[in-house]
Amino acid sequence: VYTKRTSGSKLIFYDIQGMGQKLQVMAQANYAESQDEFTSTHDQIYNGDLIGVVGFPGRSKKGELSIFPYE
Repeated sequence: VYTKRTSGSKLIFYDIQGMGQKLQVMAQANYAESQDEFTSTHDQIYNGDLIGVVGFPGRSKKGELSIFPYE
């Protein structure tokens, strides 16, 4: 995790890097089983952490290539 940004309580952005490429992870609370699970999961992730993401590709409202994780 290169950077972590929040946008309210239901949306968290992560910038991740690997092999010289940058990608945004756009984690939304509506893909979690509950708001508590979403909060507790994302409270444990910090800059510099290594994470794995399972989700589908897409673009944010600003057009940035993103992964929308469900796991």
